[in-house]
Amino acid sequence: MSLRLFLVLASSLIVLASSETEAASRWRLIETADEAGRTCVTVGGEDIGYCLLDPTTPATMRVRGPRRLKIVTRYLYPEGESGIAQYRLLIDIDGESQTESNVLVSPVAEAGACGNSGRVGALRRAYISVPSGWHDVSVTASTVDGGSVAARFLRELKSRSIRWSAYAPERFGGVGHLQFESGERSTYYRFDSVQPLAFKVSGPTSVEIWTRLDFDHTMSGVQPYSLEVVLDGKSWRTFHYDTSKLDSAVWIERPDMLPGERRTMRLKIPNGTHRVEIRCLKPSSGGLAAKIRIPERDIR
Repeated sequence: MSLRLFLVLASSLIVLASSETEAASRWRLIETADEAGRTCVTVGGEDIGYCLLDPTTPATMRVRGPRRLKIVTRYLYPEGESGIAQYRLLIDIDGESQTESNVLVSPVAEAGACGNSGRVGALRRAYISVPSGWHDVSVTASTVDGGSVAARFLRELKSRSIRWSAYAPERFGGVGHLQFESGERSTYYRFDSVQPLAFKVSGPTSVEIWTRLDFDHTMSGVQPYSLEVVLDGKSWRTFHYDTSKLDSAVWIERPDMLPGERRTMRLKIPNGTHRVEIRCLKPSSGGLAAKIRIPERDIR
């Protein structure tokens, strides 16, 4: 598929958006090396910087592929103008010209030009695939109604798989070993409403905590439980879960109890060394088991 056709197809799937960001964890803003000037658009009270696109002064950037590049554009209406407008986006990669079809937009109420009453068109996105290696990308735009086009450029971040490692707590009620029908065995740390689970961790990092509620043989159906996270002695977050019995595993040390299905708690730990406690708020009797995991790269 040619780049031109790809852009046309991408343009046909564009949706209106009130936010300037989309899947922020996947995209990072690119600063242009050259441009026709700067402007800004106000969205929801926030001023967001854009570069201006001009037919004779390309916005240029150097991008390393393979990766996708997202081009976010808005039409800036001349003072006092509104209605349907159109512009044409022109993209070069390493001097090879590629052209997108005309873009049609209407003004939107949730956005405006910074510092004046000029109207702003609906946000449009286009995507291009940059091949392997370093490439020079340049973008220009032309209009037919006297307005101008503003743009932002974002490169897609390559996803990195996280390697998780088990992390032992400092305080817990006991150790339990979960035996699965598959033969796999997993170590958990037990806690309850009297004895919390506690550990120290250095941030910034992410902590993933798997929890399982204990079921006795008389319990059936879905059971609720609630957990409070205490950070450095202060209540931080509360989690509420519903769970059912897990039929494919048993506790080796506690054959009288059955494990519940796993529920996952995710915490973003701020910079510095912190003490984390996981307290059981509900049920007031009975117990739980937890496995703590942190990214391998953050173990220190």
